[in-house]
Amino acid sequence: MKNTSSINRYKSLLIVAGLALWACNCSRTSGNDSNGDEGTIIKLSHYMVPCTGAGLQWCLVYKEGKEKDWKYSYTNVQGLDYEWGYNYELEVDVIKEKSPPIDDPGGYFQLKKIISKEKENASTLFELVIGAPGEERALSKDGEKLEIMGVQVITDLSDEILAPIFEGAEGTFVGEFQHTDQTNEIKLLNLKTE
Repeated sequence: MKNTSSINRYKSLLIVAGLALWACNCSRTSGNDSNGDEGTIIKLSHYMVPCTGAGLQWCLVYKEGKEKDWKYSYTNVQGLDYEWGYNYELEVDVIKEKSPPIDDPGGYFQLKKIISKEKENASTLFELVIGAPGEERALSKDGEKLEIMGVQVITDLSDEILAPIFEGAEGTFVGEFQHTDQTNEIKLLNLKTE
């Protein structure tokens, strides 16, 4: 009887050890390390969006593999110096954290390789929510300078059109933008309230 009991304990230990090893390998969803394993392919959009996690911040606009729908990531790609106005295709490792911060429930991307980096057409328009009820306004004004969290905003819109944003008017303010030739600068072309 002792022999059967020892075998059952041995089997149990092997099962527990196997599960523990499997769980350790689940912290990365693809590409274990820099040993040549293939990572996950993601595409980054030419712009980011203001979003609210633990506070107001930029979110990357991305999609994985052949997905059609764009998603938001609360974290940047570790190892990538993101530039506005460029579309990226990247190979990354997806790192899942055991205790992620409140504004990063899914983990983060670790850059393995830049597959492509292409300048977006200067005439391409994109929309950003720059103010919404109950949230901090993304667009700020310092004297005559406008910015959204460190990104310079230029515009030909009048102070009268922009005033409701800074006066705390109700509604969701959506700006229509395009890129400029300057790094870290976008142009506000139109403003609508929803």
